[in-house]
Amino acid sequence: MIDSTQVFCVLQGHDYVYELQSITQIFFANARFAFVNDISMVGYTVVGRLEHKLDAAAPEIICIGEFYCNGQLSSSHILSTSEVEVKSAKRTLMLALFHALKEATGQPTPWGALVGVRPAKQARLWLEEGDSEAAVTKRLNQVYQCREDKIRLALEVARAEQKLIARQKLNSGVGLYIGIPFCPSRCLYCSFVVAQKAGADAHKRYLTALTKECKKLAADLHLNRQSINAIYIGGGTPTALSEDNLAFLLEMISRVFGSFMNAAEYTVEAGRPDSITLEKLALLKENGVNRIAINPQTLNNDTLKRIGRNHTAQDFYKAYEMALQMGFTNINTDIIAGLPGEGPEDMRYTMEGLQKIAPSHITVHTLAIKRASRLNENRLEYPAMDFETMDHTLAISQEICQGLGLRPYYMYRQKNMLGHFENVGYSLPGFESLYNVAMMAETQTVLAAGAGGVTKTIFDNKQEGVRIERTFNPKDVETYIKRMEID
Repeated sequence: MIDSTQVFCVLQGHDYVYELQSITQIFFANARFAFVNDISMVGYTVVGRLEHKLDAAAPEIICIGEFYCNGQLSSSHILSTSEVEVKSAKRTLMLALFHALKEATGQPTPWGALVGVRPAKQARLWLEEGDSEAAVTKRLNQVYQCREDKIRLALEVARAEQKLIARQKLNSGVGLYIGIPFCPSRCLYCSFVVAQKAGADAHKRYLTALTKECKKLAADLHLNRQSINAIYIGGGTPTALSEDNLAFLLEMISRVFGSFMNAAEYTVEAGRPDSITLEKLALLKENGVNRIAINPQTLNNDTLKRIGRNHTAQDFYKAYEMALQMGFTNINTDIIAGLPGEGPEDMRYTMEGLQKIAPSHITVHTLAIKRASRLNENRLEYPAMDFETMDHTLAISQEICQGLGLRPYYMYRQKNMLGHFENVGYSLPGFESLYNVAMMAETQTVLAAGAGGVTKTIFDNKQEGVRIERTFNPKDVETYIKRMEID
C-alpha cells in the first residue's frame, strides 16, 4: 500500500463520498482525505465522475475513475452500468476507480474491489437470494477481482453463518454487549478509549452508572418480551477489575438480566493473562459464564514487551491451565499477525505454542494501524510488514488452525489493516461464538451498555427490507458516568 498523508478527491455528477474514499483506502493506507473541486497540482488526486448517456435505448450511466499524480493523469478506467453485473451506478463507479488505481499502483489486492467490514455477509446474502456457489464465485472473481483463496474463505464463512443462524435462531432474541473500559496498560497498537490508571473507586463509580443503564435495557427487554441468547462482556479488560468489583458486576448482571438469559452463551473477555486469578475465574464460573477469552497476542516475550503487554508467554500458559482446572472448555485465544518486529517465523512459533494446548477457538487478527495509536504516532520506529510477508504469515496461521480441526466461521475487516487483509475466527464445531456471528451476520439486534457501546437495532420489514439503526454511547468514561447520572 502507498502510505500517504494526503489524497485529494473530486466528485463529479454524484455525492458518493464514502464509496470513493473506501475504494481509495484500499491503495492508500492511513491517508488523509480532502474533498475538493479541482485536480491538485501537488500530490495525488482521485476523480470519480458520472455521465448520463441520453441517447441510449435503455437508461445508461457512464462511470469514470481517474488517478492523477502532481496534476498529471496517471490512469483512467471507464465502465457503463450496462457492462457490469452490479447494475447500480454507485458500485459501477467504485469498480471503475478500483481499476484505475490498480493500474496506477500495481498493488496486490486480495479482496479486490470488495469493500466493507463483512465480506462473508455479502456472499451469504447472495446465496440466500438464490445464487449458486458457482455464481457467487464467478461474481467475486470476475466483477470484484477477489483472489481465489479469499473467495473460498468468504464462502466457507458464509456457509457457517447460514448454519448457525438457522440452528440457533439468531434472527430472534437479542445479543447483549457490556463494555468495561479499563486496562492495566495501553498496548502500542490500541486506539480504544480506556482508563489505565483508574483505581477501585473510579471503577465502582463506573459500575454504578453501568447498573443504571442495564436496568433501563432490562425494562425494554421486558416491555418487548425479548430474550438474550448471547451476552459478551468486553473492554478493555473486564478482569482488570478487582475481585470485589468483578463480583459486583457479575452479580448485577445475574440480578438484572438473569430472567432473560435462558441457556444463553455467556462470554467474558479475560484478555490479559496477568489480570487472571483463580479467585476471578471462580467468580466467572459461579455466575454462569461459559466462554472466556485469554489473549496472548503473541508468544514471543520480546514482542510482548515491545507492544506494552505486562505478561509473558509463561503467564499465558499458566492462566490457560488455571481456566481448564476451573472447568472452562470453551476458551478463545487471540493472536495478531504483523506485530512490530515480527515475521512469519514468529507466527509459526506462536501457532506451534497454541498447537500444544489445542484451544477450541483461535482468532487471528491482522494488525490495523489506528490513527490514535502510539504505533501510528511512531511509525518510523516500527516499519510495517510488507504485503508478501503478511500473506505468508497469515497462511501459516491458517494452516495450523486447520491442522487443529478449527474451521473459519466469522470474519471481519477494519480500516487501515496491513495488506487490506482480514480478521478470522476459527473454532471446533460446536464452539463457535453466537455473539460473534450475530455481530458479523447482522441478523439480530445487539444491545450495548457502557462507555463506547454501540447498540445495533435490526428492523426487518417485508416491504422495505432490513434496516439497521445504531445508537452510540459516549466513549469517554467520565462523560458516560455524567450522562447516566443525568438520565
